[in-house]
Amino acid sequence: MTDLVKTKASWGSTVAAAIAICLFALQAKAVDPLKTELKDKSFLGHLQSGFHFNDKAPNSMTIDGEHLKPDSLQKTEIAFHLSSAKFKTAKATLYFCDDALTFCEPRNIDLKGSDAAASSPATAKPVEFNQFGFIIDNLEGAETIARKDSQLILVDFSARWCPGCVRLENEVFSSPSFKTGTAKLVKVRMDVDRFENTTAKERYRIHGIPALLLVDSEGHEISRLMDYQPQTTVLKFIKSGFENSVPLEQLRARSSRGDEKPIEMIGQRLYAAEDFAGSVDFFKELKSPPLELRDARVQAAGNELTKNPQDLLKKSAYTDALKTALAEEPATTRSVSWRILLIEALNEKNPERKKLFNDGLAVCDSALAHDDKMKAALVGDSLGEFQGYESLYVAELRAELIDSYTKSELARLKAWSVAADYVKRAKIPLSETGPSMRALIFLTSAQRNQEAEALARGLLKIDPGNADLKRRLTRILNQEQKFALAVETGKASIADSYGRNELFAAEQLAKAYIGSKKISEANHLLQSYLNRKDLQWELNGNERKTFEKLLATAK
Repeated sequence: MTDLVKTKASWGSTVAAAIAICLFALQAKAVDPLKTELKDKSFLGHLQSGFHFNDKAPNSMTIDGEHLKPDSLQKTEIAFHLSSAKFKTAKATLYFCDDALTFCEPRNIDLKGSDAAASSPATAKPVEFNQFGFIIDNLEGAETIARKDSQLILVDFSARWCPGCVRLENEVFSSPSFKTGTAKLVKVRMDVDRFENTTAKERYRIHGIPALLLVDSEGHEISRLMDYQPQTTVLKFIKSGFENSVPLEQLRARSSRGDEKPIEMIGQRLYAAEDFAGSVDFFKELKSPPLELRDARVQAAGNELTKNPQDLLKKSAYTDALKTALAEEPATTRSVSWRILLIEALNEKNPERKKLFNDGLAVCDSALAHDDKMKAALVGDSLGEFQGYESLYVAELRAELIDSYTKSELARLKAWSVAADYVKRAKIPLSETGPSMRALIFLTSAQRNQEAEALARGLLKIDPGNADLKRRLTRILNQEQKFALAVETGKASIADSYGRNELFAAEQLAKAYIGSKKISEANHLLQSYLNRKDLQWELNGNERKTFEKLLATAK
């Protein structure tokens, strides 16, 4: 079903017609069907008879920067629970339709709280730009600018330690074509390491970076592009957003299940947005489902299991989805990823694990040995940052497969050393910072510390202020037991670190202090971090445990 009149016209004309019908209908009725009220700690919406709230649309409320979803949503009533009866400003976006489904209307409602007059006006965070024209860590500021002219917003979720993010900046954002192609957009970069960006990260369900999101001026997601992609793909993604700027949730609510083209487009957008269950619903209606359907089914089953890991029925559904995907696609790099997941899901005594491991290893070794097999194996896979470095991608998969199957540290190191050999064959120039950072990870994982140290120092000559590279170098120096140098580098790293990355930098500096017998310095550093209230320890429990173990060692 659709919440718009079904016609044979294009989507654009359909929407235009629906808006016209909507305006005519409301004028004819003369009475606004929507009534809202603030009551205690609740914001309530009521519709008169003949109308209903669209439960497939992104009904939402933002109150003093906090993004809320409805606590209850019935046919003619919607309710949001507020954490406090006092607030400065709030905005609700509600979607309702008439029962005849001749129109649906989005309604934006601005609210001024009782606390607004009594409180001093909040000072807006200053809008600052980076060298690529992105607003720095200020999504609210970007939305304010975008609302003035109803502009779209390009949101870049990234981090300094992320090789794909660095490659995206160096190869795409720095190009004149990107600057021209995004001239009509508001651009904002959100560093996922900064704790103040946690709300935005959770709001858009960011689980991997880099993630490029196109959103409207109210922050509703239109589409998403994951991982590093070349300039042509990024510009095509942006152009597509301009051509169809309907937010994803509205698009899903309006879809007509009779036309395959919009069905596939919505499915692809949902898949990119990691709404895997939603994408399955659309993909399975196509006569020729795309390759993404197999992975979407696996991911959707995995998400269901994550909600309740002890549910045996959900675990069975997850392993069945993996086995089905493998049966349909046994010899691709995607199949190696599925084998890794299945090996990790099965009991260690299960004999299936050995066959899964051997078959996955055969796929990787065959692809690495033969160019034609490599090409065939990569069909359907998203290479992301490994585009142009396919052998590194397969070598990494191979090492991860061995990691998942064996408990042997020797086997693990040997697997990563094989991967590091492919780094040498690739001959990555230092100027290609993103791929070089990935190479550094390979060398560090293989504990080829001398090579890793040389690469890290080479990269620091190009980018001497890079705090993340200094953190990585500190870790390498600790492994080499060059503790005096590690202390010096660790201090330099921590001086320009923040968020989760600052915790990792502090961990390496503490290890350097302990290794160099500077116990009092280690104690002071660890205690100072454990006592800080701004580090969101509730979200970084594993790192807290690491700090506590190091503190016990330092006594």
